[in-house]
Amino acid sequence: MDHPDRLFTPRQLAELEGCGLTSIYKRLANGEYEAVKDGTKTLIPAASVARRRESLPKAKFGTRKGTFGIPAKLGLDEPAS
Repeated sequence: MDHPDRLFTPRQLAELEGCGLTSIYKRLANGEYEAVKDGTKTLIPAASVARRRESLPKAKFGTRKGTFGIPAKLGLDEPAS
C-alpha cells in the first residue's frame, strides 16, 4: 500500500480485494482487519490490509497427479498431441 494512513470503506476494500462485501465483514468479525468508526461509517486502515496480506501463506506450485481433484486416468495430465 502506497499510503498506510489511507482509510477504506468496506465497499472500497471489497473492490480492491476482489471479493464480496460479506467476505469483508466476515474478515472484520474474525479480526483479520482492524477498523475504526467515524460516526456510523466503518473505515479500514490500509496498514491493516497490508498486515493481512503479509500474513497470507505463500502459494505453492508444482506438478502432481490429477488436476484439481480430477483423476489422472482421464488423461487430463497428458500433454496434447
